[in-house]
Amino acid sequence: MRRVQALCIGIATLSLSGCGKDASEDVPVDMQPGAYLVDFKTPMFGADIKKTTEAKRCITGDPEYVPTKLVRSYIALAPECATAKFERKGNQLTGSVTCPLDEDRAKGKAVVTFDGTIAETSLSGTMKIDMQITSSEDPQAGAAAALLSKVPIPFRAERTGDCSN
Repeated sequence: MRRVQALCIGIATLSLSGCGKDASEDVPVDMQPGAYLVDFKTPMFGADIKKTTEAKRCITGDPEYVPTKLVRSYIALAPECATAKFERKGNQLTGSVTCPLDEDRAKGKAVVTFDGTIAETSLSGTMKIDMQITSSEDPQAGAAAALLSKVPIPFRAERTGDCSN
């Protein structure tokens, strides 16, 4: 479960959604390198799980690659995951990551998609998790997966300053 949570947080860092305007038509901005705090909350059951899903990452190097480096820092926790695509148009960033499920619980895969907007010091948007279960010992796994795939998960990654060693 931690692996999926870490993956979700990583993907959340790249998912961003614009507020009322089409970010794909904006002049692209570069995210500033530095320390980022990432959090997300689930609208499921009205629970705010921010405190349990905070994560900090230090991202350095060329600003053009900050969003990709930020998400890859989480994907590295699950090397069996495959990045299907990352696409940027203006300040809109979309993508998906596919990971096999933990075979001790269920067979299949999880496809996490995201959509959002890049700003100079933040990322914010939504992601969805599509659990594609092919077999499971738990008879409720399919119903839980169907419910999860319908719920958008909002996230935010915010630059908190320079990286400290």
